[in-house]
Amino acid sequence: YIRDDNNDTSLLCIQGRYFQYDNGMMISRSSSRTTCGDNDDVYLKVHERYDELGAGTGLNVWDGAILLARYLEQNQQLIYEKNVLELGSGCGLVGIAAALLGAKSTTLTDLPYTMDLLEKNIAHNSDNMLTTNRIQCHIWDWYDKKTALNADVIKDCNIVLLADCVWVQDL
Repeated sequence: YIRDDNNDTSLLCIQGRYFQYDNGMMISRSSSRTTCGDNDDVYLKVHERYDELGAGTGLNVWDGAILLARYLEQNQQLIYEKNVLELGSGCGLVGIAAALLGAKSTTLTDLPYTMDLLEKNIAHNSDNMLTTNRIQCHIWDWYDKKTALNADVIKDCNIVLLADCVWVQDL
């Protein structure tokens, strides 16, 4: 716990990353867990930005994203050939993992300041995407109704993913 002197309350915090992540991780596409026929390991590379202090938390990979990506790797049948929507994608680790593991389509969403890095991370992994995958990213600010997703994207999604998504006390 860290004491917040402004509010006279304690906040639960983990200082630093608990799980190892060095701008990437191996993901196993195993035909024993899916019906996609791919039985290979791919390297999922997602860059972070540490040099933009104060810009927000969406430029870093958090432990929850690492754990959720590993969970999807072990349970590929949950997302295989499904339309996936990820909320608060940040750097894109979870959504890109879903696409690499056989999601039919993947829509990653977050605030405007994350889009440049998110699009670059998608591009870095495009060579390993299955040919049938569609992956896209959209701005979605929960405070701004003008940025809401097209109703068809939401209506067609089978799975909603989010990891370490809501941390702002106002929400």
